[in-house]
Amino acid sequence: MGGLLSAADLPEGGVGLLTRVPDLTPSLTKEEVEQDFKPWADRVGLVTAGWGMQQLIDFSQAHHALSPKIPRVTKMVLYSLVPAEGEWVQKLYPERAAAFGILPKFHGYPVLGTVAIEADGEAVRWGDFLRSQIIPGAFFACDFRPRHGLRFVLPDGEIDMLICFECSGLAIYGAVAPQSKVNPFPSPVVESLMNRLLDKHKVERDDPKKKKKAAAATEEE
Repeated sequence: MGGLLSAADLPEGGVGLLTRVPDLTPSLTKEEVEQDFKPWADRVGLVTAGWGMQQLIDFSQAHHALSPKIPRVTKMVLYSLVPAEGEWVQKLYPERAAAFGILPKFHGYPVLGTVAIEADGEAVRWGDFLRSQIIPGAFFACDFRPRHGLRFVLPDGEIDMLICFECSGLAIYGAVAPQSKVNPFPSPVVESLMNRLLDKHKVERDDPKKKKKAAAATEEE
């Protein structure tokens, strides 16, 4: 793009994609979606109001890099993962290592549970939502600890994605990972709505916020 940006460079809908309320029925109702989406849209409005040309370029590059990697499918599976593999399960979860060891694995990570997204075109709507919520992610020098996984079921195979919302890290299996200096990544509202769907189905998930609170409470005792 060089240093210039034209209307053709921006994805259709522009920055407005980030505030477009998704239809995720029947898996999540309109009311459930709005609980997480309204505060996110308000935050986007405040932040993007101060964007200049470079921020728009970064947003556009992130969208164009990752959006094609999210296929249009009629079935998706959302995975709740233990964010550790191999010997790290024992190191990070010594009390539950034995139980985690016999769980099914998703690319090496123990699976706490899954939710299938396939009824009444909902996978198409979730895919549209994911493609609309791509932003430039941060770069963190930390371990990759994915708590969420996605499987896009295709007629001739699958594309799998591991997502670490703590370090803005993605791993894609079955497709070439996007190469971009802006590190394209799903926005925070994607994590919020994925968690809401898992909670709705009573699927256990590893919650780093609860772990931090528990650790803090232990230190105070």
